[in-house]
Amino acid sequence: MSAILLLWLLLFPPTARAATSTETGHRESVRKNLLSQINTERSSHGRSALRHVPALTSVAQARAEEIASEGSENGASEKEIVERLKEAGYRPRVASEVVLESEGEADPGSWRDSPQDLLSEEYRDVGIGVVEEEGFRLTVFLFALSWKDFFEKESADLGDLERVRREMLERVNRERRAKRLPPLRESRDLTRAAQSHADDMARRSYYGHRSPEGRMVLERVVAQGYQASTAAENLAAGQFSVEEVMDGWMASPRHQENVLNRLITEAGFGVAFGEQEGKEAVLWVQVFARPRS
Repeated sequence: MSAILLLWLLLFPPTARAATSTETGHRESVRKNLLSQINTERSSHGRSALRHVPALTSVAQARAEEIASEGSENGASEKEIVERLKEAGYRPRVASEVVLESEGEADPGSWRDSPQDLLSEEYRDVGIGVVEEEGFRLTVFLFALSWKDFFEKESADLGDLERVRREMLERVNRERRAKRLPPLRESRDLTRAAQSHADDMARRSYYGHRSPEGRMVLERVVAQGYQASTAAENLAAGQFSVEEVMDGWMASPRHQENVLNRLITEAGFGVAFGEQEGKEAVLWVQVFARPRS
């Protein structure tokens, strides 16, 4: 236990009381000042500013009060912080806690023990918990990146669906050429079938070749006016590029078999954004078919 924290406990034994409106207002002022200092420090290092998020601050404040009353210097694990943030309504992809004990105010530029958190570009949000008594300050910072922000950044290049489909067809035909198979043509009907299934999975938050009504790929293809003699489908969720999702499919014998099927002549591709298991995800659909003679 540090000398500062030990002195804190000797002078101010644990008590349980709600903060007064004056204390609450003071804490808000302290948080605003600290956030300004943090972002000034980040700006001086060419980093983007952090956003103050109330849900993070509610957890950070609870942590500060726990540490001050219990006298524990052990930081919470990332898993524990993540679970507490979820309970507060914030879905983090990553999170980190930094505890600072000081006599009076502390300059963020002097926080050399945790520059990876203070200056990291991985984080976008921050919450600040503060406990003060007679010139001593205990501050808990929670740095985090939400799944929403992570997803929006990683999926930004997928907005142009026509370009994504061209890249997909090029990669599929590259794989087929390597096996001396004829290239596939893109079919607008098959693309509509693939996109409608991707959109449906995104809208209704399910994932699978069979829809909740029991419809399979051949039925979806026929519904688009395509008279198929055979049809197959590949699905994937979570990848952020054509190369990444194709690498996964080609590493799977069952999915690779569809890509390299000698009987198919045409393909269609769909991409949608939805939720899978409570997280944002990219949903990928490939449809392969051969029209009736």
